[in-house]
Amino acid sequence: MSSESAANKNGQQEASEPTYSEQLFGKGIYSRHHLGRFEWLHRKFDALAGEAGISVLEVGCHDGRTLGYIPRRVRRYAGFDAGWGGGLERGRRKFSAEKTYTFTESTEPRDVASLDERFDFIICMETLEHLDQPVVEGYIRAFAEKSNGHLLITVPNEKGLALLVKATGSRVLKIERYYPYTVAEFFWGLLGKLDRVRRSEHKGFDYARLVGLIKQHFKYVSVEGIGPFRLPPSLSLTIGIVAAQKPIR
Repeated sequence: MSSESAANKNGQQEASEPTYSEQLFGKGIYSRHHLGRFEWLHRKFDALAGEAGISVLEVGCHDGRTLGYIPRRVRRYAGFDAGWGGGLERGRRKFSAEKTYTFTESTEPRDVASLDERFDFIICMETLEHLDQPVVEGYIRAFAEKSNGHLLITVPNEKGLALLVKATGSRVLKIERYYPYTVAEFFWGLLGKLDRVRRSEHKGFDYARLVGLIKQHFKYVSVEGIGPFRLPPSLSLTIGIVAAQKPIR
């Protein structure tokens, strides 16, 4: 779910240590990059959601930040997250007045599959790249079972020019990366041969493989690049995926 390995599992952090959200959404280029996926989410809801209240399921919800970018009334919200950094508890406090909102600590697809309801929208942002392939497959199956409308997913692009830009940018901005590449792995990553790169968090994650998996469970799948210049997916740092059983408008 939300990748916050530097924070204590029980949400206990040093007073001087910024929260996960503060790290990602502070100021500068790094913040601008991460905000891009929320702006993409807002546009998708604006285009795909009707005017009536909607139900939303989110995996990797953290503190429910996505709710602030949904331009419709959310009558039911079910959020699931691993619970790192106290995000779930902050979400519960923030939305305590919303009795139909739930924030559940979970790392298993079966928790989603066990729900006895379907949702108009299912969201999973910057989460699947952190998970092992069998777990990813479990979530996609669960999403297909619980979807009554659209699936919205964002994941990073970790190959080709995007990999080069990220590696260079992390050095310039002094952003620590927890998945170092060997010279050979970086070379294969630039060529898009991710089957030759050892998986570790973002490292070796192939969005194209994920798209292929989603196509096995959803009839209609749309893939696009997320970013200020609306570049094609292969040139974008973040990938947006929309899936549905009915044609996507």
